[in-house]
Amino acid sequence: MAVKLEKPIIIISGVAGSGKGSVWSILKKYPDKFGISISYITRVPREDEADGLDYNFISEKEFNEAVKNGEFLEWEQVHFDKYGTKKKDFDQIIAGGKIAVLELDVKGMAHIKKKYDNIISFFITTPTMDDAMKRLKLRRTEDAKSLKKRISRYKMEMSYAKNYDHIIVNDSLERAQKEILDYLDIFLVAKMLFV
Repeated sequence: MAVKLEKPIIIISGVAGSGKGSVWSILKKYPDKFGISISYITRVPREDEADGLDYNFISEKEFNEAVKNGEFLEWEQVHFDKYGTKKKDFDQIIAGGKIAVLELDVKGMAHIKKKYDNIISFFITTPTMDDAMKRLKLRRTEDAKSLKKRISRYKMEMSYAKNYDHIIVNDSLERAQKEILDYLDIFLVAKMLFV
């Protein structure tokens, strides 16, 4: 049976190249309301990423050891890397009385939805798959093999979009951020959680 926490869990997912991290980063402006869970990942940091701020970068050996020890609330293999949310980080957010914000892969979201009842979920996408691929190419972090895998995954991820409460098309960062705040404002104020 799924657990219902006092406050909801916000889950953000989206296709590669959708700018989902930039969209939901607006929530960082409200640290007294939202607790951001920073995922653990086995890939190397990109140029603009900082360890402990964007992700917790760990080796595959460390990640596998944490899986073996049952330290993850959820974890998934995405593209060529493993991503996960540690239980201790999630529990710390909940104990602090904040609304937990998790950026998850679509399968990770499905996993958390089985465990918890009160979830607000957002799926971030681009106007078209071509837009996503253009953004990924501009990032210059993907080789041809990686881009091919991401195209295949794009279609799979889009098939999960219907399972989310709200789909945001990120064609303008400012508008997409406003959309996420407006949706949360309506939902959370109605439940007297965002006052």
